[in-house]
Amino acid sequence: MIVTINNVLFSSVEKYFDRKAFSHYNEEGGLTYLELGRNVTSLSCWLIEQGIESGDRVALLGESSLYWPQVFFAATTIGAVLVPILPDFQGGEIKKILDHSEAKLLFVSEKQQAKMEAVDLSLPLIPLENLPSAEPAGDMKNRLEALRAGVNEDTLAAILYTSGTTGHSKGVMLTHRNFASNAMAAVHIPKLKPGYEWLSFLPLAHTYECTIGMLINVHSGSHTYYLGKPPVPSLILKALKKIRPRIILSVPLLIEKIYASSIKPAITSGFLGTLYKFSFMRRPIHWLAGKKLYRTFGGRLVFFGIGGAPLSAEVERFLRDARFPYSIGYGLTETSPLLAGSPPLKGAYRSTGKVLQGVEIRIADEGEIQARGPNIMKGYYKNEEMTAEVMTEDGWFRTGDIGRFDRKGNLFIKGRIKNVILGANGENIYPESIESVINSEPFVEESLVLEGGGGLTALVNFNYEKVIEEIQRHRYHHEHLEESREFHVEDDRKGWIPSAEEIGQFIDKYMGSLTKTVNKRLSVFSRISQVKEEKEPFVRTPTKKIKRFLYDHMGLKEKDRSGESSDET
Repeated sequence: MIVTINNVLFSSVEKYFDRKAFSHYNEEGGLTYLELGRNVTSLSCWLIEQGIESGDRVALLGESSLYWPQVFFAATTIGAVLVPILPDFQGGEIKKILDHSEAKLLFVSEKQQAKMEAVDLSLPLIPLENLPSAEPAGDMKNRLEALRAGVNEDTLAAILYTSGTTGHSKGVMLTHRNFASNAMAAVHIPKLKPGYEWLSFLPLAHTYECTIGMLINVHSGSHTYYLGKPPVPSLILKALKKIRPRIILSVPLLIEKIYASSIKPAITSGFLGTLYKFSFMRRPIHWLAGKKLYRTFGGRLVFFGIGGAPLSAEVERFLRDARFPYSIGYGLTETSPLLAGSPPLKGAYRSTGKVLQGVEIRIADEGEIQARGPNIMKGYYKNEEMTAEVMTEDGWFRTGDIGRFDRKGNLFIKGRIKNVILGANGENIYPESIESVINSEPFVEESLVLEGGGGLTALVNFNYEKVIEEIQRHRYHHEHLEESREFHVEDDRKGWIPSAEEIGQFIDKYMGSLTKTVNKRLSVFSRISQVKEEKEPFVRTPTKKIKRFLYDHMGLKEKDRSGESSDET
């Protein structure tokens, strides 16, 4: 069987023609698979009218919406190459991508339009929300059929410019085989059925959402809802209540914030908190809290996919005890993206599941995970030297990650090779593991461990809301004891906010105890020597990984916090 995006799309249009394919959660209507097929055809014809031919690059800059897949399919099914651009990119970065890819035209959303007005561009800008069309009749029909017939498995489908943790944006070339094979191999992990509802809020310009959250959906006849707005928690909660989705793809940050803000305070305070101190009570408490969380997500969830960054060990333990239908996957943009994953609750704790069908993974002598299969990229666009660096002589892709297998074939990720710190006695120190311990502490929002300060330094961004609540609680408790001796208690917390000085004093004291508390849970060679406060949130990639290249042991390097630099492309 020929494996192309064309096969995925048009077979589903034929099988699921009367089912809904894409909708906006707060709008009526949406697209059926039949309407999707017709719109893709008419947009493909319009592209042909503009002179777009096989191999030409078509750029797309916009938030995830039902318009986005139409452009993706219209371009790729005639052999053109889509250049999806992450909405988080700044104007200068976008111009570099457009120039480097030699894009012929740019589809741009209304929200991104203003960003592009300040950039000197020589290519046409096409409004994403008002897609043009042309009739597939006469000579146009023949040209359309000829272009579609010319698409094969090795036809280049997209060039994805990553915004990684190293600061170097690379144009990853993915073919029709890369995309389609990965979608078809991964479709069995969530055990999908036609008509299943998905809630999508991750950027489609990232291969995680593009392949796992769009192509798989189409292949299985699912119905995808797009938020249409930035995924703030209040909006997500409204969408969950209305859609009651069966499938959600997420990055760890979402579920970690829900756990830290709602679940952990509820299970560790009051009478429940007293019971929680007994280890044998934690699993049943987690299970009860998980039932409530499940209802919050709509009560029909069968698959909550987590990827893009490591999940906190504490949060995973809760999800596992709660029997919440989560699944952790592993992959990279260069691998289209999935390399490993398992159905919900089938993988081992702290693992990323088992190797995907049709993919091979080996652990090299130095511990690096190396992969081979139909999902491995064609290479980096216009960069043969960098392509050669990530490929072994015998044709395996170097992921740059360190991992291991257990006896049952579950894959475990230790960290990135570039992040590994060499200890004083030659030990390999994995900062991600230390950060996981630090992040589980009560007043920590997130952390970053780096070499420096005479050892290991932890940059910590604190949860200032919790800090303020703790200062208020402590002050009230103290005054309550004093006033109760005179049989008069007054709650003066209302309207009272600690001063910046009081907050600073609390954090200074807490940092000293944090070092001791964390080090008790770490091996001798992994212990941190100091904690430094990082007052601003860490700069992240679109998949919410911290951009480590922006930081050193003293804090931010002298760079723009946007992460934009002269060597992005």
